[in-house]
Amino acid sequence: MLKKINGLIYAYIVIIIFVLVIFYQTLHLHFFTSKIVPFIVCVLVFMLTAIGIIIEALKISKNPKAAEKKGDAPAPENKTQKGMLECTIPVFVMAFLIYILGFWVAIPLFMLVYTKCNGGRWLEAIGAAIITTGVVYVVFDLILRANLYTGKLFIN
Repeated sequence: MLKKINGLIYAYIVIIIFVLVIFYQTLHLHFFTSKIVPFIVCVLVFMLTAIGIIIEALKISKNPKAAEKKGDAPAPENKTQKGMLECTIPVFVMAFLIYILGFWVAIPLFMLVYTKCNGGRWLEAIGAAIITTGVVYVVFDLILRANLYTGKLFIN
């Protein structure tokens, strides 16, 4: 069974562990407004990651030898590890950026770099950064009135 699991499922498992650790840390925050944003983000990421695991597991269970039937060679181990790193590194980079720079700087910076690194044009990268930051602002600042973390660099 373990030989059939691809690197994406391992990446999903790492993300779930990371989210559970953050969720546990969220429970120890003192104010409700401080708890609500990480709680919502953790729940959403957990649900999306769990859905990803289910989808990948269903693909494997429906057709475990699909690559062999098509005549494709199985992916080498280093390619699987590279794919796993490509899935998990952005999560840790985003968490680090939020910790150092805060949400308002980290979100547009991450979206700009991530979109550009994945083949997007500058206009697409800038648009993704603006739209994502705008959605976070509307949802968390205007609707929920949550004070988003400002980062270690900008703490007074």
